[in-house]
Amino acid sequence: ATEALKRAIALDPKAPGAQLMFAQLQADQGNLDEAVKAVKADVAADPTNKERDAMFLLGLGNTAFKAGSASKRAEDFKKAIPLLQASEEINPSANAKFLIAAAAYSILGPSTQDGKNWKCADARAAEVNLTLITTNMPGGGSVSPDFAKQVLGNVPQMQQYIDAQNKRLCK
Repeated sequence: ATEALKRAIALDPKAPGAQLMFAQLQADQGNLDEAVKAVKADVAADPTNKERDAMFLLGLGNTAFKAGSASKRAEDFKKAIPLLQASEEINPSANAKFLIAAAAYSILGPSTQDGKNWKCADARAAEVNLTLITTNMPGGGSVSPDFAKQVLGNVPQMQQYIDAQNKRLCK
């Protein structure tokens, strides 16, 4: 099916639904980067699809976020972030912003507990996650105001800790 869709898309990149179908196949196979590329190609072929395509990516990102919530593994939350960022890029929404920030917080929170074992790369990754939280939670906080208040209330303490780790580890 994947090869047939590739041929169909090569013949007519604007074939209705072909890119989205290809994106779904790629997502089903775990090729999330390829799924995002296909969705972006669908938007490029027909910008009127942007809301539908953003919702598709938001759905994939939400599924990945739920997997992370169930497993409590950073790797699972990390899969959600690029999907949600692509959704946000295509058609901004409070839900995408909230889930990006919540995923980053779910990665960052447990990692700070292990900060004594960090290397410079871990401190830099923590800095990236903190930036995702501070840039997305304000716009997505309306989804869950109480959680957003809690997360944003923890930011100054996390920032201090991450700054100290960066100074100590990244010379």
